Amino acid sequence: MNKIDCANCGNKQSLDSNFCSNCGNKFKCDSCDKPLLKDANFCSGCGKTILTEKNNKEALNTIKFKETKDERSYELAFTDEVGKDVSELVTGMIKGTPIMLGANNKDARRNFNNELDDERDNPDIIDVPEIKNASRNDDSDSMSNLDYPHLDDLSIKMDFSEKEWLIIYAFYVSNFGASTFSKESVYSKYKEERITDSRFKNLGTNWKNAFRSSFKTKKVGELMFTDDGIKNVKSLMSGNKKSTVKKISSKKETTKKVNKTEGKGSKSSSKVVAKSITIEKFDIYHKDITLEKFLENLDNPTSTNERILIIGYYITHICKEESFSDGNIDYAYKILKLDNRPSLLRQTIANVKNRDFWLDKDGKKWKVSREGEIFVEMKNK
Repeated sequence: MNKIDCANCGNKQSLDSNFCSNCGNKFKCDSCDKPLLKDANFCSGCGKTILTEKNNKEALNTIKFKETKDERSYELAFTDEVGKDVSELVTGMIKGTPIMLGANNKDARRNFNNELDDERDNPDIIDVPEIKNASRNDDSDSMSNLDYPHLDDLSIKMDFSEKEWLIIYAFYVSNFGASTFSKESVYSKYKEERITDSRFKNLGTNWKNAFRSSFKTKKVGELMFTDDGIKNVKSLMSGNKKSTVKKISSKKETTKKVNKTEGKGSKSSSKVVAKSITIEKFDIYHKDITLEKFLENLDNPTSTNERILIIGYYITHICKEESFSDGNIDYAYKILKLDNRPSLLRQTIANVKNRDFWLDKDGKKWKVSREGEIFVEMKNK
């Protein structure tokens, strides 16, 4: 006797059977009564879509909701059995009221959040996601991803400070604040769009202020927006310059020594006196590798900031010192006769910390930061 495979469970049945004895699935097309073939999506006789138990559950009885600033839309798919009740369900959604509707309980109206756990074990109830009405006012928090302007439009229409541009770029590279991001990804975008000599000089300070106002560290190398940072950036992009985050003021202090000559007709004078750097020795001929060879391995960097970082790395990672001093850097320059020693060495080292974030302050000395370690180790590969 001819056999046919059940399109749902694969059980073999006689050709004259109407239903599968294993799963109860219907064997013949509702429209033309032709046997249904295994794994077929359409009837071979009339072309009607075949609905198995699996795609009944996955493809039907679903609700898709989409809302933008200007419109709200729904996509609904239901089986014939559930479709009878869909008008009541849609009416409730349009009003913004979540409804729990079951084939055996057409009048069921329950609070979705409070009773969801009780309903999950009931196979007759269809779970409908809670639909939240978006605010329709003009507040910046109501902006959805579709509302955010292109960066080119922002550059033309808006007048942001450089700190604010860093925050804007971070917002875009982090998928509008939804994902983590790195300082390098923001720097890359900023340098591509905004960098000039004067802006580069202030990049470290602007980044620090942007970080304080809007970011926090999730883990090493990964940053994320704070709640206040999200409010701040949305406020900026909506044209409302009143930031919700307090401005952080930086104070610059200048220490001066004033020499005054007292007496009749005397004039008082003032001059800024720079503290001299005291040479501090360290082992530049370490048994593992000399400092000169270490610099050669890293292509003898000509950038002053890179050279200072690599010397500091050598002292703390090769010589195993806890930290290094301005005097250690000066000692390396003089012993190895390195060219282009900065006239303001102490300030240059501070710039390596403030602009490149390669160093951390350790009392009156310095340590190589994690960013600095990564930079050196990548060059040393």
